[in-house]
Amino acid sequence: MAPTVTDTPVASDGLLSLLAARLPQSFPVYRRLQFTRLPGGTTPHSHVLFAREDPASSSSSSSPETAKQPRHFAAAYLDFSRSPSTEMFFYSTLEGGGGDPTAAEQQQQPLSAAEQDECLDLTVALLRHVRQIGLAHDAALAEAGSPPRRHARGVMVGSMHEGTRALLLGRRGLATSYWNPHDKWLFRVEGLPAGLPDPTAGGSGMRWDAARRGDLGLIVSRTHLPKDEEAMMVVPSTVLRLGDGTPVAWAFLGNDGSLSTLHCEEQYRGRGIAKAVACRTIQESNKLFGGDGWASADVHIDNLQSQGVCKSIGGKKAWRIAWTIINFDSLRDSN
Repeated sequence: MAPTVTDTPVASDGLLSLLAARLPQSFPVYRRLQFTRLPGGTTPHSHVLFAREDPASSSSSSSPETAKQPRHFAAAYLDFSRSPSTEMFFYSTLEGGGGDPTAAEQQQQPLSAAEQDECLDLTVALLRHVRQIGLAHDAALAEAGSPPRRHARGVMVGSMHEGTRALLLGRRGLATSYWNPHDKWLFRVEGLPAGLPDPTAGGSGMRWDAARRGDLGLIVSRTHLPKDEEAMMVVPSTVLRLGDGTPVAWAFLGNDGSLSTLHCEEQYRGRGIAKAVACRTIQESNKLFGGDGWASADVHIDNLQSQGVCKSIGGKKAWRIAWTIINFDSLRDSN
């Protein structure tokens, strides 16, 4: 049967259940879809996409995801209004799921060639639907006289599994125009270090807080990465402040659940503050998202300092990912 792609503004409970069963490999899309249920988690341009082999009709099924639950599927969160930031997070069962990839005793059996082809067909079907949405979005911008997206005629995909990207390029003829490699680091809440010093104890005068709009100028100035201040105000954050309110350390949680923008001002380093901020952010955010115990960080392959921080709080390098732009012209139906 040919793949079928559904397109809805929000994620169904059935889709979230499918993704939860495939943690941690499904983590970026799962968290992004959970985030759609929080204030500020969606826009009028949000799309939740799901591709599977066309199921037999079933009047008792509440959604396509739960009709004879598929062994293989692809799912994505898409929002072209987020340009030039990440426009899509994506997962396919081509990546596996349902076991800790850092644990040798839980290594999964590779998919057969036929299963790989099925997963690739589902992925291409979903991406062709993304192309249709993107071309319509770009045409609407042009008609309104608005500036074009930075990545027009393509889609910026975040945290994409390198194995999936390589197979799409090598076996389905897809082309990309940008590639920024990172490693996916995984954390378990119960594996975070115990007994870290509490920087707010002992009369230090420091206190925990969340980021406020007035903090963003300082926070953005401390990173070389482009940041969307409006987006930063709707994601979970942790800030350690002095008694007068001055931020001295902070961390944010991306809308895909990844720990990001971790920073400690230079004069306060060497006290374990960065570790304490990172652990608190992970612990508090896990409560927010249902307590499944997983957390992640996306670390550039050359960023040795961030790799060291991840190791120091119990993180394990799991798999290679990339930020990449998939070119629409390589998604024509003739491929």
